Amino acid sequence: MPAMSKRALPFLAAVLTACPPPPLDSGNQTGPPAEVRLLFPETNPDVAYCPDITAYAAVDEFTLSDDIGGNPVPGEGHWHLIRAVGCEEAVLGETSGSYIELTGGAALAPGNHTLWAELVGNDHQPLDPPVRFEASIRVEDSEDCVGGAGG
Repeated sequence: MPAMSKRALPFLAAVLTACPPPPLDSGNQTGPPAEVRLLFPETNPDVAYCPDITAYAAVDEFTLSDDIGGNPVPGEGHWHLIRAVGCEEAVLGETSGSYIELTGGAALAPGNHTLWAELVGNDHQPLDPPVRFEASIRVEDSEDCVGGAGG
């Protein structure tokens, strides 16, 4: 096998096994584009967040509804906090409010995590196109960690 082919194999394997990137910050089906922003935690390589944390999000051009699990209504629903697990997604919580507490069994393990807030309809289906906001964070269980649950 030529030397060029041997060098190309690891690259090709990495490309073929890489996770597809999640869609980010797009629009809503009707009206002005919906938007969600993860206010806390935020991407900051200099900050170590606590395992027990409260995530806060702001939502624009979308009505947050307490009808979680109800029938879909255009422009209405709630948001999910999601963590990337390899190429899969794990929903950590859902709310029609502004925050989700991750405590006890829902606390994040120490290490690096990719989280995102995603707007979904009352029926838990992502908007089409999806509306997401991503943050990459580092979690440490230390006295200096930032943002323990509740504030």
